[in-house]
Amino acid sequence: MKERVDYYDILRGVAIMAVIAIHTTGNMKHLDDTSKMSFHLAVIWRQVVGFAVPLFLAVSGYFLSQKPADNWSRYLNFLFKQVPRVYFPMLIWSIPFLLLALYFNNNVSHSIILFLVGGFSIYYFIALIIQYYILLPYLQRMANKRGLILASLISSISLGIFFYLWLFRFDLCQGFRSS
Repeated sequence: MKERVDYYDILRGVAIMAVIAIHTTGNMKHLDDTSKMSFHLAVIWRQVVGFAVPLFLAVSGYFLSQKPADNWSRYLNFLFKQVPRVYFPMLIWSIPFLLLALYFNNNVSHSIILFLVGGFSIYYFIALIIQYYILLPYLQRMANKRGLILASLISSISLGIFFYLWLFRFDLCQGFRSS
């Protein structure tokens, strides 16, 4: 078993603290026009801590690239161990969003599909993580500039399809907008 590398643990810790800062410093809706300085500070602060998610994904990607996927047995073992670790918590934390979608929308099948694919709120990144788990052997074999371009293209297409379905086909936002 490899030893932990302090450098990466520190990077993860900084990313975790920045994500917490993003979520705990509130949003800017409560600021009125008389507090322009507060508004500007809030915008600057949000930009300063905005590195958190890309840093966390980069560090996670580094460790993901080190996972054993050189044969089918090790790869499938990795998938069966890792996918439930991220997928089932996503489902649990998505239940409130599912209930809201069902309450505001009568389209049960679309709500269930969005629930199952991580289509509620911030959970799109879980689908991204699982996508990279599945593509791991291919991406490891293409660990060069072409692999990076391919990964970026796959992510862009996946997110484009997700947002198209979410915003235009399933239109779950409509129920939230009209309330």
